Amino acid sequence: MKKFYYTLRNIVWMLYYFPLWLLLRVHPRHAFFMAEERHWLDNLFPTRSNTLESKIELYRQREYRTMVYYRLGETRRLVSWLIPAQYACVINCPEIGEGFIIHHGHSTRIGARRIGKNFEIWQNVTIGHQHPTDLLPQIGDNVKIGCGAIVLGSITIGNEAIIGAGAVVVKDVPPYAVVAGNPSRIIKYTNAAEE
Repeated sequence: MKKFYYTLRNIVWMLYYFPLWLLLRVHPRHAFFMAEERHWLDNLFPTRSNTLESKIELYRQREYRTMVYYRLGETRRLVSWLIPAQYACVINCPEIGEGFIIHHGHSTRIGARRIGKNFEIWQNVTIGHQHPTDLLPQIGDNVKIGCGAIVLGSITIGNEAIIGAGAVVVKDVPPYAVVAGNPSRIIKYTNAAEE
């Protein structure tokens, strides 16, 4: 009985997410979307990334759909009314590189000039400007921003930097730095800095 229930549940979810699944496969940037899907699966489900259940669970992630709809632009209107994204995650950035992952993206605001590849962000993060006349931050490659962090102003976050949970960042962060606190300060450098 339990196996029947899970099989039936998977069929229902597959039918529900089929329009989005199909849109990503017929889109001109199909290969890009498949690479993003694989990156998310490997990141969220490292031991079972190739199973049907993990793929269904990925499509159930509002954060994943938020990233997909950001990438789709206006094309998202074909399916976003039926399959909504994370309503409390706002992205206002002209360019975010491949490998963009949102972990628990509730109450997150991303406003930047540019964000590099392999960017990871957690919940309750604010990235933006301090004053309307300021430029937005620019964020490098392989940056991770922990939950509750605030990144404000016309600053640059270097490649491989890690912004700790709850940090308030209003000054440039050099590459490979780990910053934390309010106001933020460098607490160490990652091992990658030694390479």
